[in-house]
Amino acid sequence: MTTLIPVSKPISQLRLTPGSYERMIGRRKLQPDDPPPDLAIETDVTSLTTITAYRAIAVPEVWIYADGNLIIHTLQAGDYVQSEASPLFPGLPIVPWIKQAVSRSWTVGSLQALEELEACFQQFQENAPLQ
Repeated sequence: MTTLIPVSKPISQLRLTPGSYERMIGRRKLQPDDPPPDLAIETDVTSLTTITAYRAIAVPEVWIYADGNLIIHTLQAGDYVQSEASPLFPGLPIVPWIKQAVSRSWTVGSLQALEELEACFQQFQENAPLQ
């Protein structure tokens, strides 16, 4: 499932691979000649894809949510390194926001938790300095 989330910068200012995201809009599966996605988000707790699989297609950033925590991995010199922040979304406190959203979903339900997460993004965007 793909979820689009508003970010604090226009698409043109994000660190996306030029042309990749336009080509991949609407795709459900990668084809052999497709560029790697800029970001992979792993949330399937029943059958985790290994980080090796993401390395094989050179995904620059991988988020894995497991055991109540979000771990951000960035590809550096062919290996994944854990990171405290997302290079793709610099300045956004992604890790605590996701942890809070998942925790809140158990209390108030998924829809309310997602609305609260969206409000965090909107507030961040409103308070972000102009580029």
